[in-house]
Amino acid sequence: AFVSAKKIMQWLGLFTKVTFIYVPVLALILFLLLHFINLSILIKPIEKLASESLGEPVAIKKVHASLWPQPHLVLEDVAIGTGNNIKAVHVLPVAASLFEDIIVVKSLVIEGLNIEQANFSQPLQWASNTSKSKRLVIEQINLKNLTMSIRDLQLQSFDGKVTLTHAGALSLIELVSSNNALSVKISPQGDHSEVVLKATNWVLPFNQKIMFAGLNAKGLASQNQLNFSEIEGEIFGGNLTGQANIEWPSGAGSWLSSGKFKLVNANAQALLNNFGSAVIIDGQLALEANFSGKAREASKLSKALITNADFDVRQGRIQGIALARGVLSPGRQSLAGDNTDFDKLTGSIKIIRNNFQFGKLVLESSQFNANGFININANQILTGRINADLTTKSRHLQAKYAITGRGKDLKSQ
Repeated sequence: AFVSAKKIMQWLGLFTKVTFIYVPVLALILFLLLHFINLSILIKPIEKLASESLGEPVAIKKVHASLWPQPHLVLEDVAIGTGNNIKAVHVLPVAASLFEDIIVVKSLVIEGLNIEQANFSQPLQWASNTSKSKRLVIEQINLKNLTMSIRDLQLQSFDGKVTLTHAGALSLIELVSSNNALSVKISPQGDHSEVVLKATNWVLPFNQKIMFAGLNAKGLASQNQLNFSEIEGEIFGGNLTGQANIEWPSGAGSWLSSGKFKLVNANAQALLNNFGSAVIIDGQLALEANFSGKAREASKLSKALITNADFDVRQGRIQGIALARGVLSPGRQSLAGDNTDFDKLTGSIKIIRNNFQFGKLVLESSQFNANGFININANQILTGRINADLTTKSRHLQAKYAITGRGKDLKSQ
């Protein structure tokens, strides 16, 4: 009995050593080997199956296996048709189907695909062709490091997933940007796709100075156009609603953009600072505007826009300009330095290539009232005319004067 117990202890020790030492080591070695073994024998049959299913010639440079996060095949440097290159495709097949006429892929992860403007419709066509394949069924498609290029505009990378119908057709594409600031849902609808955007602290791709604290937008996209019929957002501390359209003709045609929006409860100073205005106004801003423009390059589109707006600012001040001084001291006087406080300021503004035209200005306060216009050119030089009334306890003064200059050199005359 003693000998039997001793042998049992030896066997237990050996079992423990094999189980907890050798097996994990062997598994690790197997994992490393499978990851680097080139399964080139599989390239031709996979290329043939993929080409038949997609309706495009497919070329694969390398095939190897990976155990992480679960056993699957990795296809590297995959070329589909002309001009469509994918860094890697991770394929998790249903093992039992490998020996059947119809191969079932449980999960397909497409990594490093770049879609260019000319090829936007091709992924949709691939999905449609694959859904009709008699030899291949794909249950789930995920996307990793997807990038998109629209002419000279390179969008940030996205991860996401593709939802298919029971028949295998493309139903929905869901994308999330690499910084998690933007999510996009794309639903194909014939020649168009419905696009739904949701963003937080998101910077406009063609104008890095404009950041939405929050954004919800819905519209339709086609090969050369994106039209948002519903936009709601938070920007410059206020709430924005509007519509916008952007077009990018093929070839060398100009980018086109147009739209309209309303902005309420915004920070006037933040908005004017963003657009580079030499006149800075503090206060709560309400704005109703329309815009349109065209440019050869996407990066220049925002500067090419012509914007017309009517605005209303409450309980604010014009920084660094003392308009009342032109009434108190007629003649050539410096207006720089002090501020002009007001209860209400209304008017119109037109922005054309860094030129600001403030028209129909009406400023109201308890003691000082004024109206007129101010223009600011691209060199930040101000010109304009002011009609003003100043009421004090002892007198009532009126004056009409011109203003001209820049910054500390701003003068009345």
